[in-house]
Amino acid sequence: QDLSSKPRPIGNCGTLGEHVKMAVVHAFGHPMGLPQPPLEVGSWQRYGRGLARQFSCVGLNLIAIPDSFVCSITRSPMVDPVMTNDGHVYDREQIERWFNQRTTSPNTGLALSSRFLMPVKLLKELVGAYMNGRPEVSGVQDTILTLQAESDSLLDHMHEEEARHREQIAREQSQHRDTWATLGAKINGLEEERAALAGTLQAERDSLIDRIDHLHEQEACHREQIAVEQSRRMSTEITLGTKINGLEEEKATLDAVRAELEAKIKGLEEEKTALTVAQEMSDGCLAEEQALQRATRAALEAKCQRLEQENASLSQQLQERVAAHAMEVQSVSECLAVSQQRLATFKREHDQSQKELQNLRAHPYLVENKC
Repeated sequence: QDLSSKPRPIGNCGTLGEHVKMAVVHAFGHPMGLPQPPLEVGSWQRYGRGLARQFSCVGLNLIAIPDSFVCSITRSPMVDPVMTNDGHVYDREQIERWFNQRTTSPNTGLALSSRFLMPVKLLKELVGAYMNGRPEVSGVQDTILTLQAESDSLLDHMHEEEARHREQIAREQSQHRDTWATLGAKINGLEEERAALAGTLQAERDSLIDRIDHLHEQEACHREQIAVEQSRRMSTEITLGTKINGLEEEKATLDAVRAELEAKIKGLEEEKTALTVAQEMSDGCLAEEQALQRATRAALEAKCQRLEQENASLSQQLQERVAAHAMEVQSVSECLAVSQQRLATFKREHDQSQKELQNLRAHPYLVENKC
């Protein structure tokens, strides 16, 4: 359990303050729970002794037993842990006593399909090693068991005295025997109803407390996920803006190159037209001049074709780059849309968790419990 969630008295130390919290955090390595158990079978006893040393802080009297070592029926350490078919672990003596009266699960209240009990040997060794490392807890547990036995004996004696007094009253007041029997039956029914209501209220209280803790954890997780998605969205938007600016600059450069090539092609066409006119005007010139003009014309045509090919190649490259950048922009837009959808989903789950938390806080029994 989180040591910072609720202050609670432990032993003779009073409320668990910040100095005790820091000591336990230093012993455990983190404040959210116990260290992970080992995987090797032979090291369970060493793990139990180390766990007992971690609960025994210098200068403090921490009599805190891990919940996994405690039977949920009597809230006392288990001697012979066994597992039922629904996966819960109890002490063998207590669960057998429970099965003598009913066939439901002590934790869930649901009917069990079988009374088969499977021994948990590793947990038994772990609890034994832990209790050997905590002699003060063993002494306290023995004292508690002795007090429970004495209280049971006292209750039995009180029941015998009550039966004797009832017999004496029945003999003295025989005329009212039927009335007293009816009243006794009603009292017994009311006591059973009171015990059943107390158990139901306790179970509802524990369930509500667990639900609130789970909602707090979900809220923290949703907040972290929303923060991560927002930062990822911001970085994606910045990257997309940078890429778009680069594409615009590259497009402007390619447009300028294309305009320059078109201007060169236009000039060459004008030169070609001028040469054609000059050729028509000088039809009567010498053969050498005609040959020179034909060579010049062929050179200009070859140059024009080369420029046209370069223009076509540049146009194709421009189109390919524009298509590639368009696909990249589309991919980034799809990623941004997916991130927005996930962010909306996280916000809806967060709002739902807030509503459930408000509904639980509005429960009158929960308000009474907090008071």
